[in-house]
Order: sequence, then structure tokens, then C-alpha cells
Amino acid sequence: MKRSIPDVDFRLRGMRSAYYHKLGMNTGYAFGLTNYKSERIGAEQEVYSRLFRFVLAWRV
Repeated sequence: MKRSIPDVDFRLRGMRSAYYHKLGMNTGYAFGLTNYKSERIGAEQEVYSRLFRFVLAWRV
């Protein structure tokens, strides 16, 4: 049985950025709205993507 993977995963995203002179930091969190196990029969499992992001930045 082949597993189906959704074509699109819409996400709600929140991000924060802070800079001190040229050095910056960005953090973010994304919550996927697509249930990856919605086509499974016999179980009420829900699997959504959740991503945390941390980035250091340098302004030129």
C-alpha cells in the first residue's frame, strides 16, 4: 500500500526579529493545518507539522 503525502501544507506562522547594531536574531514558529494521517481508516490519529526556527543574521 502506497502512502499518500499531501501536496500542500498550509501553515500559520509567527515570527520575531531583533537587531543590535548589525547583529540580529530571528525566531519563528509554524503550525501546519494539514493532517498527514487524514486518509487512514480505523484510527483517529492526527499528525500536523510543527516547526521552530532560529536564525542569526548580519546586516551588511
